[in-house]
Amino acid sequence: MKTSKHYLRLLALTAALFFPAAAQAVDLDFELVNGTGWAIKEIYISPATVNNWQENILAEPMADGTSGKVTFSPDADAENWDMRIVWVDEGEDVVWQALDLSKISKLTLRYNAETNETSAEAE
Repeated sequence: MKTSKHYLRLLALTAALFFPAAAQAVDLDFELVNGTGWAIKEIYISPATVNNWQENILAEPMADGTSGKVTFSPDADAENWDMRIVWVDEGEDVVWQALDLSKISKLTLRYNAETNETSAEAE
């Protein structure tokens, strides 16, 4: 009996080594920080493989200096994600493409008034 239990553990370990995606779900959740100096009206996050945006994830505008947790369904399995923000006070929407959210635990958005560019700093 000990031999068969050992065999099953070895089989499970082998499966995890060769099929890591099947062995555990990918954690896509991350903290989003608005460090832009401006309020954000809407945020859209969609798999990079689709050509349309999902629903706005904000219930209310996100003030500068605030942060929030972005949580995904356990069924979400896309490798890369696109993100779009819409400003409360005019300005062009900003889009980031192919974010690997499985490697990001915190994403801080920044705006540089001198260059008129918005950036995202991933941790």
